[in-house]
Amino acid sequence: CTVDTTTSSTLEPTNVKDNCTSTSDIAVTYRDTNITTHCGSTYEFDRVWRVVDACGNVSVSDSVQHITVLDTVKPTIVCESDITTNTDPNKDYATITLSNPTYSDNCSASYEITYDPATPTDATSRNASGKYPMGTTTVTYTATDDCDNTTSCSFDVTVGDTQAPDITCPGTITVACIDEVPTAYANYAAFATAGGVATDNDAIDASTFAWVSDESDHNTCPETITRTYTIKDSTGNASTCEQLIVVKDSIKPTFVLPNDTTLYLSTTCTVDTTTSSTLEPTNVK
Repeated sequence: CTVDTTTSSTLEPTNVKDNCTSTSDIAVTYRDTNITTHCGSTYEFDRVWRVVDACGNVSVSDSVQHITVLDTVKPTIVCESDITTNTDPNKDYATITLSNPTYSDNCSASYEITYDPATPTDATSRNASGKYPMGTTTVTYTATDDCDNTTSCSFDVTVGDTQAPDITCPGTITVACIDEVPTAYANYAAFATAGGVATDNDAIDASTFAWVSDESDHNTCPETITRTYTIKDSTGNASTCEQLIVVKDSIKPTFVLPNDTTLYLSTTCTVDTTTSSTLEPTNVK
């Protein structure tokens, strides 16, 4: 933050001459006055020139050269690199702590830093730390020095979602016979109506709900069937749940007993007591 205000930069009067005195004997002097400071280290002033010949004659009037010192050098600002992370547990955002950008300027000791997005949740002055939504957010820091010279830098904050949804199947179903086993739920609405529920840190994609399989333990009385369902969230993370279907017949059979009957011995003193004579139960079910 320096500037050369000597005559090597601002120059000297030219075409200096006198009727009698040689140019080498003419005295050329100056004084600086009316110094006015501005932003940062900038200022302006008047340089008053006086020319005197060998006989003491002074130029008709002091001549004023107005000199202005400006700062047009932009500050430098360096952002951190792009950030890729995942959402906080059970949240649809990531809480991110950012480093302050590195700033320097040729003159200004003080500076202002702004950033976009202007108000990320929980952000503090000069720092864009806070809660960032899923997807990519471009963060831009802008540094402004005392003379309103500005420079910006940017980086991306990308928040992904790797958390699978939570899905809970409806309760166990018990039926007496295998042909009473219900069909699988056709869609998420039917699943939810039956008592199933799915939640996610972002959003469930109900259209991805599907039946996966039925697996039997191949036992009898009871037989247990494990029915599996799946669902995905809005970013494609999937989860499954299992519903048990128990096939257990606990109903006693019924039948109609044959009527009492009387059998008579034959002439050979034999009698047929098989069911062909005594009959069998009917309407067995």
